[in-house]
Amino acid sequence: MYKHLALLFLLLALPAHAANRDREQPLNIEADSLTVNDLTKVGTYTGNVVATQGSMMLLADKLVVTQSANGLKTVTAYGNPVKFREKEQNSDQYVEAYGAQAHYDEASSELTLTGNAFLRRGGDQVQGNIVTYNTRTEFFKVVGAPNNPSGRVRMVIMPRKQGGAAAAPAQKP
Repeated sequence: MYKHLALLFLLLALPAHAANRDREQPLNIEADSLTVNDLTKVGTYTGNVVATQGSMMLLADKLVVTQSANGLKTVTAYGNPVKFREKEQNSDQYVEAYGAQAHYDEASSELTLTGNAFLRRGGDQVQGNIVTYNTRTEFFKVVGAPNNPSGRVRMVIMPRKQGGAAAAPAQKP
């Protein structure tokens, strides 16, 4: 259901439904500064990071990319919050997500959003303190804030129209 959550990290070339054509587009990253350590294969983009690839856009305060001999190893984005948006393939819907931090580990295929994590796909949305998603198994887990009664997990599933698309979410006054 939330296969699109994996798309939070623009540097991934994972098989996913959202805008696969985006992966064929050039990746553009802008930031106030960039440091690269060729020995450790770590690149750190800082200050108003804007990454775009096709319809995908990621906004962060800091983006840290580590590589292995085989390519991508991990990506960690920090922000206030980290913001992500991408158009779904063959749809007019967008996937939007945010959180204070987002981390992707290529070896485990696991994406973790922390700190008021939120994901919206069409009218459906999920929210919690931590959202963990495995891009390989499509298993996800949402955890509320511990010892905080108001930090409960929240999920909204919109009724489907006849075409299978979610109905438009009700607007708050």
